[in-house]
Amino acid sequence: GIKVSAMASIGPALGVVGSLLALLVTMGSPVSTLRLSLIGSSNFEAMAANFGAQAMGSELSTNMLPVVFTNALWTMSLGSMGWIIFVFLFAHKMDKVNGLLTNGRKALLPAVGLGAMLGSFAFFNVGNLMKFNTNPDVTVAGISGMIIMVVCLKIGEKMAWLKEWALTFAMFGGAAIGLLAA
Repeated sequence: GIKVSAMASIGPALGVVGSLLALLVTMGSPVSTLRLSLIGSSNFEAMAANFGAQAMGSELSTNMLPVVFTNALWTMSLGSMGWIIFVFLFAHKMDKVNGLLTNGRKALLPAVGLGAMLGSFAFFNVGNLMKFNTNPDVTVAGISGMIIMVVCLKIGEKMAWLKEWALTFAMFGGAAIGLLAA
């Protein structure tokens, strides 16, 4: 039990550390600490900050203009309000929505959640894969991460512990290969 819980907690935590490091470098320590202490989702915070910077025609980086930095902060803050309001207004009706999505078969609910998660990952990665002419290292990192993830999941059928670490290996491996390709 100790071995399984250690592997199940360290693997996903490394993915959070990767996102946290990116957020620390670009948004600073106080913002990162506050946002991750209150919200707790480093992946969301990094994506929201990047969306805010992109809305201003820039990228999330260490040398952003003050207006780009401010827009990234506003996007991080306002982006959290959507699900807070949604939960307040509609949480009591989610059983009906789940029944509607699965046509009354509760066993399908994990498949619906997995499909939604895969769709959102695909949506957010398509933009990176299309940057081959302008920023090929981003495309190489995305494709490398996908290949590493598929390989880890295939090997994970025989070695169960690898399934818990697959996302971490894919993120760090894709980033390392992308850096080497640059």
